[in-house]
Amino acid sequence: MAEFDALPPRLRAWLAGARLPWSPRSVRRAFARAIETAGGDVARAIAALDALEARALARDTGAVWGKGHPEAATGGAADATGPAAGTRRAPRRSARGRHSPPHDRSPCPSTA
Repeated sequence: MAEFDALPPRLRAWLAGARLPWSPRSVRRAFARAIETAGGDVARAIAALDALEARALARDTGAVWGKGHPEAATGGAADATGPAAGTRRAPRRSARGRHSPPHDRSPCPSTA
């Protein structure tokens, strides 16, 4: 947590909305390279991080779910109507939500 807190405020905000689970150390390195390439322009460096993340998402999505997945080619950035439109990442699901019992507590129907 101390590594996250040590990041510049603009980079912390970007990391908080990132779609991939970046570590503070790796995002700091990527940001340092981006800021150098952008000539110190923070907005251009943040845009470079967005592009880097989109490329990683496109690569990983295609490898995991196949090239036909809607985000495989773009990382979710090109289609303004898709699930990633207007957001940086989808809301996280809690582990409890995936494994909790159904709300209907009635007994299962008999199979006999």
